[in-house]
Amino acid sequence: MPLPVICDHEETLKLLAEAERCAAVMEQGRTRENAVFASKYTARFRTPKLPSVMPLVEEEPDPHQDEVDKLIPGIERDYSVSTEYKGRRPSGHTELQKNFMRWLRSEFDIKEGEEIFTPTTEFDSKEAEKVVAKGNAHCFTCEGSINSNLLPQLFSGSLFKPHDEVLYCTPIYSMIPSRANKLGLNILAIRGVKENHYKPNADDIEKALKAHPDARSLLLVNPGNPMGTFLSEEEIGKIAHVIKQHNNERIKQGKRPLFLVVDETFQSLLWHKPGAPYTERERLPHMAKHRDLRNCTITISTFSKDLSPDHTFAYAYGNPSLIKQMEISDGQNSQIQEHASAVFSDNTDSTRILKQHHDINASHYRSHYAVLAGAVMHINDELRKTLGGKEDFITFTAPPAAGFHVSLDFSKLAGLVPKGESDALQTSANLAEKLMNKEGLVAYPGEMFHMDGKDMILRFSLNMKMEKVKAAMERLEIFCLSLEPPGPWAGRTAERPGGDITPQH
Repeated sequence: MPLPVICDHEETLKLLAEAERCAAVMEQGRTRENAVFASKYTARFRTPKLPSVMPLVEEEPDPHQDEVDKLIPGIERDYSVSTEYKGRRPSGHTELQKNFMRWLRSEFDIKEGEEIFTPTTEFDSKEAEKVVAKGNAHCFTCEGSINSNLLPQLFSGSLFKPHDEVLYCTPIYSMIPSRANKLGLNILAIRGVKENHYKPNADDIEKALKAHPDARSLLLVNPGNPMGTFLSEEEIGKIAHVIKQHNNERIKQGKRPLFLVVDETFQSLLWHKPGAPYTERERLPHMAKHRDLRNCTITISTFSKDLSPDHTFAYAYGNPSLIKQMEISDGQNSQIQEHASAVFSDNTDSTRILKQHHDINASHYRSHYAVLAGAVMHINDELRKTLGGKEDFITFTAPPAAGFHVSLDFSKLAGLVPKGESDALQTSANLAEKLMNKEGLVAYPGEMFHMDGKDMILRFSLNMKMEKVKAAMERLEIFCLSLEPPGPWAGRTAERPGGDITPQH
């Protein structure tokens, strides 16, 4: 039975439990060393430097870190061993606030002197101090990481009361709803569907709000993880219309309005068109830039994906009435603040460095995607020879446009059995575990992002060296070509009447 699009709390907790189970299994496989794989693949590929177990996941050192270091020589990479900042107290981050406001005005196309956010007390809880938003001076906070710092401060602050309902759209990085659940909030999933490339859908959000009219918050990820797709201005506009209508009705009834939390971690990692001048390249639209969402949105992001995995400073911004109710710590890391200030500054060198870094990343991701796409095309050709049929057995869930992940749809292989086994492929998690156990290749299954396992989606990362992408695709090919139909025709493809063993759904 397929999962509903609008999940109740019990169904959502099942999604969360399966995500955590898959994460534990994948982590075990990602970190293990297996002599069987080591001997098998060292001999085949003659690349002894490659790991015996090959993770195609994001927790990889930046393969272009040497190039990044040349671009950003003045930024300390390891905060934990730094002595220069030891014992220093936060400066009140005046310079950081100033540089961030300049950056935000540029992103939102707002002139100096004009208010970015409209002062309001609609979002203030009775317990919270009323905020006077003079100059929007307190619309921003900078911390360590999203998971360890920002999310606990968001969900522990006075914005929420115990058992408040929090809606979220899938796919989503599981740590976000997981944090909300652990801090006593009732999470409710709105599932993205294959027909819409798993993007948040205004109609489904509207249905969820009608089913849960008192929901306190809605969590979105844009650009999407793991799909690499992003919402267009038109799609954002439709969601904004739904939120505005819903909040207008709640305010009339004297209820607290709904606010959005939008994770824009991959917002700046757009795959620019090669050769286009940087100034002419499209920028992904910030959701909070829309006039109907600006005052009811908290945007969270981090430079650990944008700049480098070693630069783990995360930040949140939005209506001061919202930001001031986050449980902000007093011990903010002054080094993180100063590095963030440098990134947001209008210094010509800093701007040039970031643009150059984005170009390097976009170029690498495009070239790695081309290799992966070519490998998938080749595997499909080989599968048609052994399994018959004319359709592709492996497809991309959506054309990736941002970030460094791609997702592949293996649903047409459902029902097939790896050679020598009896259990057929049925779910994303089932596929990921067999791929890991048989070929030592680790890819994250859709269940880790609260997706329906029957969609059979695996996420692959492009954030690694080219030789590793090529070797990983060879392992994937070996696995796929070992698949055969269940039952009496296993191993006898050519003898099967018609020769076509494409699984029927």
